[in-house]
Amino acid sequence: MFLADGTPAPPFSLKAVVSERPINSQNVGGAFLLIFHSYLTVFIVGEVIQAVREVYPSPDQVLIASVADLRIVPRLLRGTAKNIMRKAYKEAAKQIPSGHDPADHIIILPDWNGVIFKAYRVPDTSGHVALVLINESKVIQGSYHGAQPAQAALALLADTIEEPG
Repeated sequence: MFLADGTPAPPFSLKAVVSERPINSQNVGGAFLLIFHSYLTVFIVGEVIQAVREVYPSPDQVLIASVADLRIVPRLLRGTAKNIMRKAYKEAAKQIPSGHDPADHIIILPDWNGVIFKAYRVPDTSGHVALVLINESKVIQGSYHGAQPAQAALALLADTIEEPG
């Protein structure tokens, strides 16, 4: 199962799909929520992000990244997988309020070899997404794997950052 709460978060650096923005886990300034998923649970990611953004609208409050388990994709088909992710990104970008940079709100990190999944000891995500919250000290604040990830994300964040206003 997951790494224990209070464990230093394993460092990683990946380029986000579409924006090509490098995401270095050690350079995130505040709370960092990782949503681990497979192609079977990707549809849940948007629900989690929407629930979190209703309470914490700014990426400065909490940066959210989806980590896609792409171990099943053969090297030959990675271009096709990237195109599918680009299309999903563009659809999601339509939901971002005008004046906001979609690259700050939609961060898709492709884990082609399962390195991040293994480092964080993420359970199988074919049935449920998994969440890992890293606090500003780069320590695992909490994790979740189950049927109510939106509520779990809000509960994890409530213990880490103050709600606005």
